[in-house]
Amino acid sequence: MKHENLLRGKTVALALSGGGAKGAYQVGMMKALYEAGLDRSKLWLSGTSIGAMNAVYLACHNLETLREMFYAFDRSAGHETVPVTPFDVVGKAREDVVAGRVTLEEFLNEKRFYAMDPAPLLEYYRETLPDELLEHNSVPVEVCCYSLIARRPVHFRLNGLPAEEQRMLVLASGSLPYVFPPVRYHGDVLLDGGVVPEILFHERKTGHKSGGPDESGRTENAELQRRISVGGAAETPAPHEKIPVPAMCEMLEEENVCADWLIGAFLNLYDEVGRPKEGADGVCRRYRELRPSVPLEESPGSGTLDFSPEKLDSHEKLGYEDTVRFLCSFVSEQAMGTCGY
Repeated sequence: MKHENLLRGKTVALALSGGGAKGAYQVGMMKALYEAGLDRSKLWLSGTSIGAMNAVYLACHNLETLREMFYAFDRSAGHETVPVTPFDVVGKAREDVVAGRVTLEEFLNEKRFYAMDPAPLLEYYRETLPDELLEHNSVPVEVCCYSLIARRPVHFRLNGLPAEEQRMLVLASGSLPYVFPPVRYHGDVLLDGGVVPEILFHERKTGHKSGGPDESGRTENAELQRRISVGGAAETPAPHEKIPVPAMCEMLEEENVCADWLIGAFLNLYDEVGRPKEGADGVCRRYRELRPSVPLEESPGSGTLDFSPEKLDSHEKLGYEDTVRFLCSFVSEQAMGTCGY
């Protein structure tokens, strides 16, 4: 193979973006990268949403286990699973959010705001990502979630955390609003890191200061009694804040590591991020972006929950073919002396 041994002995950092079922594209990508000599002991990983799930399985398992995770996701939370709340009920609840008629406390505790029970998926994580495996993982992994309290994407380094916390953060990173409930974590409330929620919070008008007693003598929790509504584009974070490339750069810089390759693996053609500094005095010698040659969705945001075997196989096949072309193009640059590497 033309790309064989291209990555042998190289330190490779992968920033894996989110996209639900479209993440099977990254399974095919990894097959090609392993063919090119990728060594897991020299791998650095950051991920958002399905990219976070892929990252932790890549750190702890072989490629076949990662592939199986997608089919398990289909069985646990995919299109054939009976929802805990009918989708039409969730749709009406979402209208209440849009209208600003819902408190954060209600959003967190009422089943009408999410369709799927995350318990089967979490149990699968416990079975396939046991404590010993997570707590002894030496591959650096960072995941992105969206904080409803901070109202921005936040990043967590998994290494060194208790195993159950690692699993909960991976679950939170993929907790798509209105599909799964938010995850409570050390006083924070976390959702899917790959989605920029249009959920905003406004102080509830009660006629008294937040946190003080009301007419009945009860004390309100200022955070939980905020009302939630839908905000305009000016209120949402910049797209790059939910893409794990900057977080990977920070992790490499903190560890004083210059990766031979930093690859931004995007699942959506419209995702963008600023290029990191390249060269011996940067965080990487070479930064490249890998995107699907053919859109994985018919329209922006579609296909996220289509975990049908046919779609997964198609995404994986395209991911492999695109990555082989991606690597071979670099081999050609080397041969012509134009890659600077």
